[in-house]
Parts: sequence; structure tokens; C-alpha cells
Amino acid sequence: MALKDYRPMQERCSNCLNCKWIPFDKVQSMRFGENCPSVCFNNFNTYSARGRFQLGQSILDGRADYSDETTYAIHACMACGACDVSCKVCRYNLEPLNHNIELKHSAVEHGKTLCFQTEMIDSLNREKTMLMGKGRLDRNNWLEPVKDKVVNAMTDEADIIFFPGCKYSYDKRLQKEAVMIVDLLVEAGIKVGVLGNADMCCAGRAYQMG
Repeated sequence: MALKDYRPMQERCSNCLNCKWIPFDKVQSMRFGENCPSVCFNNFNTYSARGRFQLGQSILDGRADYSDETTYAIHACMACGACDVSCKVCRYNLEPLNHNIELKHSAVEHGKTLCFQTEMIDSLNREKTMLMGKGRLDRNNWLEPVKDKVVNAMTDEADIIFFPGCKYSYDKRLQKEAVMIVDLLVEAGIKVGVLGNADMCCAGRAYQMG
């Protein structure tokens, strides 16, 4: 969907503020009541899902543009989905998370990104991971303890293809868990395949960044 397709949703939002909090009947204290990292940190309505509905509408109407300030507000969304849950539980069936991501897409289409995002995308293009400082040649190091128990799914048949993702491929604290999963699957009689040199980032975070 394009940003203009979200106009009915932008207009339906009633500024009930539920997107800023966990469902009200679950709030037991201020300490654990807030849910949106973006609006909690920046403490201004534009950084909430409601504020971004208004910002998106203002951009469509020509009352706002992709300035440095609005670009920061757009990309400050963590895409955690907390606003989406509260909106559906407490009030409406709106899609604030999808709208926030589309707002980011629109900003990127206008060439408006944050500097660190460019570095991460460069890493994705160059090393096939968005984890800064990690190299593609090291991606399969985690496989060493189980390399004789798996097959290369690019050349051999397998029952399943195991995709560890970037964190489990590079984080030494998590690599042992990936190995343990493979061991469990093999012990269950499952022929496990991996992608070998074709393994790379799923780019999910890139999508969430717009």
C-alpha cells in the first residue's frame, strides 16, 4: 500500500492515546504502563502512532514535508508493534504499525534516511548482514561443531532448511543454541540442510527501516 491508501485510517484515529500505553486494564503502575519506546523517550505526540497518523496526513495534504525533524520522528519508530497491539485490544482495528513502516518507506523514497541507516544498508549490500563489523566469510563459523551432521541444501535434498539468522550466526553467546537445535533435529531423525555460502541476512530490519 502507498501512504495515500492509509488516509481513511489516518482520519479514523480518534487520538484516544491507547497507542502510548499497554491496555489500560493491565496497567498496575506508571513504571510498567507505557509501551512505546519512541514517545516515551522523545515525550512528544508526533513520536506516537497517533502523532504519525497526523504527520502522514499532513504530508499528504502538503502541510508538512520531509524535513530533518520529521525524518527523525518518522524513523524514531522502533517497529516493535506495541502500539498495534494496544490499538486492537483497546479501541479500533487500525494498523498503526503498517502505517508507521509505510511512512518510513515514503521518507526513503524521498531520499530521507538517517546516517547510521545508510551504513547498515551498505553492510547489507557488502557483507550480506546488517550487523556492523561482521563479515560474510565468518557467517558459517557457528556450523563447525555440526558441519558433519548437515547437508548443503543448495546441492542436496533435506527435510528442512535451518536458517539461523544473523544474530545466531555471529553472536558467540547464541551460536551454541543454534548448534543445540541442529543436534536435536538430527537426533529426531530429520535431515537438516543449511544454505552454506548462500546464507545471508533476511533483511527484515531493512524492511522495518523503510
